[in-house]
Amino acid sequence: MFSEGFGSACLPTQSTYLHIYIFSVQVPDYHLIIKRPMDFGKMRYKLNMLEYRNNSEFIADALLVFENCQMYNQVDAQEYK
Repeated sequence: MFSEGFGSACLPTQSTYLHIYIFSVQVPDYHLIIKRPMDFGKMRYKLNMLEYRNNSEFIADALLVFENCQMYNQVDAQEYK
C-alpha cells in the first residue's frame, strides 16, 4: 500500500471493503488487541482529504502503525523486525 505513493486520490471502494473482510478473516483477533488501528492506506486517505492539521498528527499516525505492528506480532516474527 505505502509503496503506491501518496499522489493519487484514495477513496473507499468495493475493494477496500473486500480488503477489510479478508483482513478480519485472516487475523480475527487483531481488533481485540489493537484498540487504535492505523495503516498507510488510511494515512494516504487522510493526506488526500487534508485531514492532517499539522506534521505532528501525521508523524503520530506513522508511529502508531509501527507500534501496533510490534504490539500485535510476536518478537521473532518478520513483521515485528
